[in-house]
Amino acid sequence: MTLVKNVRNNLKASGYKSSDGRLISWSHKKEFHSEDSNLPIRQPPKLTCKHLRLPGFTRMNVRLAAQTLSRSIGKGICLMASLGALSERVTYC
Repeated sequence: MTLVKNVRNNLKASGYKSSDGRLISWSHKKEFHSEDSNLPIRQPPKLTCKHLRLPGFTRMNVRLAAQTLSRSIGKGICLMASLGALSERVTYC
């Protein structure tokens, strides 16, 4: 379980480079959350500000790390990027 938190913390600190050379950064998740929170029906309803800001001891919560890195978040980012709702730099789908 510590590995999930480490991946999340490293993503937040510096991002990752995918195997095809594209950068995956924490700002993608933040932009997705800000765009999605304005919609009447949210794609990942469990994603909150607490997942992205990590105040206090929430950094140690495995559940929040797993939800942040979940498949539904990735699919939501891909969907919003393909619809043009996210900036042009979010194209890792």
